[in-house]
Amino acid sequence: MGVELIAELHRAAEENIRDYRSPTQRCVQIESVCADASDFVFPDTPLVLYLFNPLPEAALQRMIRSLEQSLEQSPRPVLLVYHNPAMDSVLASSRALVRASGTGQYSVFTASEDKD
Repeated sequence: MGVELIAELHRAAEENIRDYRSPTQRCVQIESVCADASDFVFPDTPLVLYLFNPLPEAALQRMIRSLEQSLEQSPRPVLLVYHNPAMDSVLASSRALVRASGTGQYSVFTASEDKD
């Protein structure tokens, strides 16, 4: 599932999803949602999140708070890859995420084991 705020980019994503074909494709449940990622309601399933420096700082903070609340209600595995981590400190200050690895080009966070 991809979340895109700009309607034109959302339509392009839907076209790409519709037209994509690969003999090695294993996942066919691909969806684009036109929404503000800072207001996105996370599904109660294990998550892999990929961010490419997607939001201004305040919106990223709201998105991370929403993820934290979702994890409090439904603890589950989360892997978050943050490419071009210009605001890495926002994720690093999360009470639910732990930095697992990274370089100057990306950071990887996981849901913390300790919920205190």
